[in-house]
Amino acid sequence: MPKYFTMCEFRQLYFHNDGYIVCCKNCNYYQLGYAGIMLTLKETDFKILQKLVKQKLMEEYDSPDEYIKQVVLPTAYAGVNMLPTIKELQQFNRMLEEADAEITALAMLNLFAHPQNH
Repeated sequence: MPKYFTMCEFRQLYFHNDGYIVCCKNCNYYQLGYAGIMLTLKETDFKILQKLVKQKLMEEYDSPDEYIKQVVLPTAYAGVNMLPTIKELQQFNRMLEEADAEITALAMLNLFAHPQNH
């Protein structure tokens, strides 16, 4: 009998009215929803996205209007880009930073819950 993959068991990393970021405890895939897009990413792609958002925040843009959709943010999927405003990019970065802080806190709790014998 074939073994079927069970539904992901998500750990909530960020969840507010503006979006969410969750991570599966079993497969370590991340799912994030923000500004009309939902992405499911491997851990490495999630970390690349975090770095890319920070880089995009450092760039200068043609229009000083932070409400114009002028930032092209590539994703791990060929031909799929996010097109946020500067304000949306700043909010997305805050979401990613809060999720990263939660990831760090969970990793520390896991260390204390499962100390290694040396």
